[in-house]
Amino acid sequence: MPDKKELNIQVPEDLEPTYSNMIQIGHSDDEFSLRFIQRVHGTGMAKMKSIVSISPKHAKRLRNALEENIKKYENKFGEIELPEEDKTEDIDYVG
Repeated sequence: MPDKKELNIQVPEDLEPTYSNMIQIGHSDDEFSLRFIQRVHGTGMAKMKSIVSISPKHAKRLRNALEENIKKYENKFGEIELPEEDKTEDIDYVG
């Protein structure tokens, strides 16, 4: 595996964090679209906060990175419990 080079990431000073508690995922043959939504539970209201499109290869890398980081998180803080009846309520798979 080649040596990883340091990447200088520039973050704009006015960049604000975005909170999302729901994601819609869609895909075509050449990209995955992640639609980050903030839903206000119990009101029927939601607002699209961001849409991020990535290649299928990057989608798979993202999945692997999430799996690895969830394991690290659970090793440190304990298992993340999901309600039995609602395991994917906040992720909507749109093909």
